[in-house]
Amino acid sequence: MLVVIIAVLVGLLSGFAAGVVAALLHAAALVAAQFAGSTFIAVTLLVLKIRDQLR
Repeated sequence: MLVVIIAVLVGLLSGFAAGVVAALLHAAALVAAQFAGSTFIAVTLLVLKIRDQLR
């Protein structure tokens, strides 16, 4: 359970960072939100996949 929470937090942090980078590059708000959301999903799923492989 703790690993799932950590995976979500890592995904949120990387999604936030991706959104900030997109905003700094003067992307449209919708594009920045889409970029942050897709990064959040990808990183969260990657961390959970790594957890499954280590079991």
